Amino acid sequence: MNTQLKEPVGFNLDAVVEQIKPEWRNEFRRFVDSGDASDEFLAYLDSSEEGKKAVELAFNAQADALTGLADALRSLQTENVGTELAKPAEAASVKVTEAVEGLLQLPPEQGKQAVAKAASALGASLRQDQHPQLQSVAQTLNEALTNVAANG
Repeated sequence: MNTQLKEPVGFNLDAVVEQIKPEWRNEFRRFVDSGDASDEFLAYLDSSEEGKKAVELAFNAQADALTGLADALRSLQTENVGTELAKPAEAASVKVTEAVEGLLQLPPEQGKQAVAKAASALGASLRQDQHPQLQSVAQTLNEALTNVAANG
């Protein structure tokens, strides 16, 4: 299974916004960040091929980032330090790196939404007895990233 992030790594929201008529660009950004939109903006999107394409590009980027993060987090839950699992652990590390890099390419609000959706999807897909292990993985990831940011 290929879990590489396709769209977000090269995704540029500013370039997508350029496809929107200037009078609708702020509302487009708000729509992409929060999902909120006025009836007038939705009517514009319904009548604009460029608007539809821009929304599709932005939402596909979010979906790809979400998929990459979910796959990476699923891989981490089975990580073991044992030598026979060294290769899967290395693969999980690469997947997490790709997912985080993809999230960093998104506007902050989109990144937060993608992480929230991934967490929700993981919570729903795991058995109840796996939730403590997921929490441990999340805590380990948080501690490691905090350490890197502090020493970076």
